[in-house]
Amino acid sequence: MTFQIVRNVLGHSGYEIFPNWILSNPVLKWINTNTNHDMHHQYFRFNFGLYSTVWDELFGTTHPDYERTFRKITDSGQEENISAVSIGET
Repeated sequence: MTFQIVRNVLGHSGYEIFPNWILSNPVLKWINTNTNHDMHHQYFRFNFGLYSTVWDELFGTTHPDYERTFRKITDSGQEENISAVSIGET
């Protein structure tokens, strides 16, 4: 229960906490990042995963700009406010 509460708070914080290399790791790339979850709230038709992105990948519901957006946020090397990054409408 503690993990769920902490993850929920972090997931709705508006800040990306994961490093930019996570998408390059064959195992860790399946973790649902804060950017992924934030894009779910922005676009409603995408990114339904709770802790993982596996089902979104299998069913084609990953936002098409997710990886580009995640890299844009994390390439700065600093924690960045997700809502401050412009995300293209799809």
